[in-house]
Amino acid sequence: MDSANYTLAETQFKAIIANYPGTIYSRESAKKLIPLTKMSDQDFTGLAVYFDTTAALHSDSLTDQLIYRLKNICTVEKENYSEAIIWYENDIINPASLNDSVYSLIDLSDTYVLMQADSSLKSSTSNYCGALIQYKPKNHQEHVSRSDEWIKLLFKDKSAEESKDKYDLQSNGYTLAQNNPNPFANSTQVTYTLPESGNVSITVKNMLGRQVLKVNRIEQNAGKYSITMDLSKYPDGIYFISLVVDGKITCKIKAVKTK
Repeated sequence: MDSANYTLAETQFKAIIANYPGTIYSRESAKKLIPLTKMSDQDFTGLAVYFDTTAALHSDSLTDQLIYRLKNICTVEKENYSEAIIWYENDIINPASLNDSVYSLIDLSDTYVLMQADSSLKSSTSNYCGALIQYKPKNHQEHVSRSDEWIKLLFKDKSAEESKDKYDLQSNGYTLAQNNPNPFANSTQVTYTLPESGNVSITVKNMLGRQVLKVNRIEQNAGKYSITMDLSKYPDGIYFISLVVDGKITCKIKAVKTK
C-alpha cells in the first residue's frame, strides 16, 4: 500500500469516528489507526494527540476507556516503556472491569518483552521493573505461557456462581470495593462499608460456586473496614468475593488469582 492509500484509509477511519461517535464503528476505527500508523509514518505522538483532543472519542464512557488504552499503546510504540508499565500497573490495580485488568496484565508482560528485546536501550532501562515485579516474565517462553493462561480467563464459560440470579443482592448502602491488587498472586485486600451494625462475614467461591474460604468478622458497627484474604493455597482462576451481613449477600465482586 502506497502513502496515498494510507492517507485515504486514515481519512476514512477518522470520518467514521466523527460521524458515528459512541458506536462500535467508531471504536473499531480508532483501533485500526494503531496498525495503520505502524505501516505509514509511525507518528504515534501525533496519534496520541488526536486520541486526546478528538471530542467524538470522549462522548461516552466505553469509548473513553478504550482511548486511554490506545493512548498507552502509543506510549509503548514511542518506546517510553517505563511510563507504559506504570499505566498498565495502575489499570491492573484499579481496573474499570475484570477483563480490563486481564488485558493490562497481558499487555504489561508484552511490554517487558519488547523492552528487553530493544537493543537500543541502555541496560538500566531494559532492566526496569515496575511495582508489580511478579508479573515481569523471566523470558519469552514464560511470557507466552502466562499470556495463554490469562487469555483463557477471558473466554471461560459462564460459571455456575456467576450465572446465579443477582436480583437478591440488595446493597442498601453496603459497598464492597474491588479487591486490591487484582489480579493477585497469593493474597489481596478487600475493603467494605457498612451503613449499620451487623453480623459480617466475607466468603470466597470458585467458578463452580463452591465456597473455598469464609472469614467471620462477627458483629461490626457501621463504618469502613479492610481485610486481607489469603488464597495462596488455591489454584489460579476467577473467584467471587461476597460481603454477607446477617446471613444475606449484600455485595459481590469478581477477582482473578494468577501467578
